[in-house]
Amino acid sequence: MAAALNWSEYWPDAPVLTLPWRQLLQAPSLTAALRPLADFSIEVRHQGEAECSMLMTLPESAPQSCDRAYVREVYLCLAGTPVVWAKSLCAVDAAFWVSYLQCGTQPLGARLFDGTNSFTRSTFYYAHGVHPECPDEQPLWARRSMFRQQSQQQTQTLDLVEVFLPALHHYVA
Repeated sequence: MAAALNWSEYWPDAPVLTLPWRQLLQAPSLTAALRPLADFSIEVRHQGEAECSMLMTLPESAPQSCDRAYVREVYLCLAGTPVVWAKSLCAVDAAFWVSYLQCGTQPLGARLFDGTNSFTRSTFYYAHGVHPECPDEQPLWARRSMFRQQSQQQTQTLDLVEVFLPALHHYVA
């Protein structure tokens, strides 16, 4: 298995990105950015509780221990072909986020960015390399961010990782 990706707020040393790729990597909603490119759909790979030793964290946050997490793992597809692998997870007792993740084949981005939400999003963190959960050994671009929602003296966190798969090159120059 490949080593974990090294996340950074800055572009990693990697091949030079074209403007369309930079715009895609910085798009607040991948759903909104991908929909104009071709017929857009979501393929759910897993949705539900899973074991975890620690929620994924970013440099700006403290690790959050847990025994179980609620996970949604999907492919974002264009014309039926997976172009982005995405994984969202939160603590199983983070009711606000669990309800968001229980959206089946509806895009999470459509729910997150519908204009009715009261949460904050971290800055994007980027990586370029072989992702440990994607079988292709080709270096891939990835981004991460965390969403935080404050409720009754408790902050609930959703961690989102998006890995840009090689097939996306057919749609973005």
